[in-house]
Amino acid sequence: FIDHDWGNYVIKPDVSMIGKKNVFKPENSSEAKLFFELAKSESFNNNVNLQEYIYGIDLVLFVMCFKGKPINTIIFEELVSLNNNKFEGIGLLIPTDFINLELINKLKSTIKKLIAHWKVEAGFISFSFKIDNNSRPWLYEVNPGLCGDMIISTFLPRALNICVNDFYKLDISLSAGIEKNIEFNLQEAICLFNKEILSKEEGLQMIKNSFNTYELNERRNKILGYSVN
Repeated sequence: FIDHDWGNYVIKPDVSMIGKKNVFKPENSSEAKLFFELAKSESFNNNVNLQEYIYGIDLVLFVMCFKGKPINTIIFEELVSLNNNKFEGIGLLIPTDFINLELINKLKSTIKKLIAHWKVEAGFISFSFKIDNNSRPWLYEVNPGLCGDMIISTFLPRALNICVNDFYKLDISLSAGIEKNIEFNLQEAICLFNKEILSKEEGLQMIKNSFNTYELNERRNKILGYSVN
């Protein structure tokens, strides 16, 4: 606890019970000790991860796999705020402004290698990346199965204009060895902000104007190369 430059590290549960609950960025050793115990209490296996803090924005690749290969990918932005040294997932945004063909190819190449390495046969898996101000992706979390946090129940069905049950049917079919060639096409640019569906423009305005998202707004603008108003 004494030797680290704590402002550059993240303390988090190894296997979190609830999303980003008890994920912290301590500034000193006293905070690190406190946050370690809080993270430990929120981890299913009582283990705690210490990760380098990457200044950037969060992208999620939600991937459909079959026979060990990714066959469909949805990319969206996770809105993560940092307040009082604590991270909080406050929403989701699609399409993201932080993507280009070069980055897409780099991300897809990474997940293809990991899926092959882990011998993922079929189903859904999500990959969470930090994208830094040099457009470099840093993988920090992988979750198998269908997502929580209103991603499957609300966010993606609205954005793609499909029924929520279609995801469960797809998951069952893939697990049973039945390939489904379904294209996920974005139908509506939306933002899930504090559990409410908004248009993308409304969501970005909320991020700009809300007190608890000042740091997030500043970070997004810096990565985009904008000045903060």
